[in-house]
Amino acid sequence: MMTGNFDIDKLVGFYLDGSIKEDDFETLKRWTSASEENKSYVRNIIEMYFSLMVQSDKTYYNKLAAFRRLEDHIQETKAQSPFKWKIFVATIAATILFLLIPFTLYDQHRQHQMNDVTTLKVPDGSQLSCVLPDGTKITLNSGSELSYSRGFGIVNRDIRMKGEGYFDVVHKEDIPFTINSNYMKMTDLGTKFYFRDYSNETRIRVRLVDGKVSVHNNMIKTDDVFLNPGEILILDKATGKIITTIANKVAQQQDDLNLIEFDNLPLAQIAEILSRMYGVKLSIVPTSQNKRFYGSFNRKTDTFQDVLDNLVSTKRLHYKRLKGQYLLY
Repeated sequence: MMTGNFDIDKLVGFYLDGSIKEDDFETLKRWTSASEENKSYVRNIIEMYFSLMVQSDKTYYNKLAAFRRLEDHIQETKAQSPFKWKIFVATIAATILFLLIPFTLYDQHRQHQMNDVTTLKVPDGSQLSCVLPDGTKITLNSGSELSYSRGFGIVNRDIRMKGEGYFDVVHKEDIPFTINSNYMKMTDLGTKFYFRDYSNETRIRVRLVDGKVSVHNNMIKTDDVFLNPGEILILDKATGKIITTIANKVAQQQDDLNLIEFDNLPLAQIAEILSRMYGVKLSIVPTSQNKRFYGSFNRKTDTFQDVLDNLVSTKRLHYKRLKGQYLLY
């Protein structure tokens, strides 16, 4: 229970500096609406704060200060004529309405905050493991970026994803977990999965570990695709075509975030992958950019030098170690 008006003064102060808690805000609204006297009291406190802010040259509140000056002018002239007295009465009614405006603005401000975006970025050569506000555990791979609104877990569980990550999603029937990209929308149905969509790659890849997911194709009109554990979905960014396959037992047990595979890839693309995975800087002479290679490596067991030595062993590639980078030729 609040004693006296001192606690109300504190709540108004918390409200004005944006630090008021939701329960306290509801308490302040109820107390203010309880009587005309309470409305007048809170309004006076708000005006006092605004006045101090204007005197401190906080121009954001100039309109409110102007409102006060207008009201004071009307009050000074209220006795001059019955007509002007009616204006004064109307002003009092408007004042009560004005008192409610900050609370409306507060709600709008809270809604705006819900739309504020939090972005997680992972530098090359690194991984980031964290827990989202809804309890979902994620590990983001090198060069990845994930963003979600401040209302995540409350009004939605939508994220946007560039790069690669492993997701262990907390299932919530009423608020589905979705990953959005320009090419697809994937909805979790209580799962663990790998998701890969780097901007410089031509395909999106999803491997389901446990549970179930649905995938909606944003490029062409087709039925949603449902994946079961052990299945892999690949979407071609150029055509919108989706194919699904069943991963073999070895693939199902592997850690996708540390896997490095070259399936007849040009050296230019291989260099991008190695730069991202190991955090090294690579340059390629123009005549070698389109040389193609095969290979399969694991970042946990194979160092960058191991991969480079393997490529050099083909006799089709050489390198020089320069200051701060490697030159491939």
